[in-house]
Amino acid sequence: MNKLKGFLEKSYSALKEWKSLKEIHIVLGNESCDLDSTICSIAYGYFLFEQMKINSADIGVFSVLNVSAENFLIRTEHCALLKNIGIDLEKLIYRSEVKLEELFISKKYSIKTYLVDHHVLSQNDELLKDTVCKIFDHRPVNESVKWPANVTVRIQPVGSCATLIVDEILKNDNLLFKELAYLLYCTIIFDTLAVLPENKKATPLDIEMVTKLEKKFGFQESRLSVFKKIVDLHADTSTLTVKQILIRDLKFVNNIPIPALPMLVETFLKLPDVEQNLNEMSIKNNAPFIVLVGIESNPDIKRDIALFVVKSNINLKKLLAQEFKNNSGFNFQEMSSGFENVILLRQLNIENTRKQILPIVQQFVEREKI
Repeated sequence: MNKLKGFLEKSYSALKEWKSLKEIHIVLGNESCDLDSTICSIAYGYFLFEQMKINSADIGVFSVLNVSAENFLIRTEHCALLKNIGIDLEKLIYRSEVKLEELFISKKYSIKTYLVDHHVLSQNDELLKDTVCKIFDHRPVNESVKWPANVTVRIQPVGSCATLIVDEILKNDNLLFKELAYLLYCTIIFDTLAVLPENKKATPLDIEMVTKLEKKFGFQESRLSVFKKIVDLHADTSTLTVKQILIRDLKFVNNIPIPALPMLVETFLKLPDVEQNLNEMSIKNNAPFIVLVGIESNPDIKRDIALFVVKSNINLKKLLAQEFKNNSGFNFQEMSSGFENVILLRQLNIENTRKQILPIVQQFVEREKI
């Protein structure tokens, strides 16, 4: 049996009997549950399981995908890569299946939480705060969040969090095997835009880890070919509704939704019922605005964003437009959106991603007290 498949099935069985456990280890990715977050959660969970040599039935290690099972299935590239190595998607552990409140009712459990691909807990996961013992992330540090000295924090500005996980696992040479290595390899290549220097996403450590994986496991397919394969899977929205496209890779700053789209926002805005779906998302999250982030890789990288503002708030629209257009780091150029309450901005500096947009939104929300 595939080692990874064995770990995931043991974890799935242990979750059903969690009340008999004495020691619980939770590896939690972020709420967008993008490819990086998903693979890092699974890989680091396996690493912990093997490193601790767990044979006892009263210890559980759970790689938790921070999304519902229903919403995970619309992530086409995740599902394809996992199925390709024989992973049963029904045996994965989804956040909707983990009842944190019940874990904390009893004091008999020792709980440790490991955060991957984020270092700020969402309101939904705040219960875990005092159990966090280790953090791996690659996004800009949120200075408003301070972790105690006993929490091991590795936050490093690399192209992919998977790079940090590979670096950690390779320190224990015998624990990484080909199928898991390939998942991590694909993730780094996808996040760093094929590790091409001209895309300026790959750091020296990203390049080092990709090269080590290629040498150790004999991966011979070209990096560009791997990248294009995942891009095609990611861009396949043929079976998805507008709502599913919006929630497939969704992050929040406070209550502000920031969906990443597998196409340019300019293209997305031409789909049917877009305005209705954006209004519904705004109402559901009590959000006065939404920031949409688009990308096209066909084959050259193009980026754009759109600012959707509730129609009645004209002043907010002006403030938002000013905030983003005055940010020289992105070199935004306004375009016609076709909607009265949508500001469409072409992004001429393609090096910056949603990762750099999040702090702008955070600062704006705090300053304007939204």
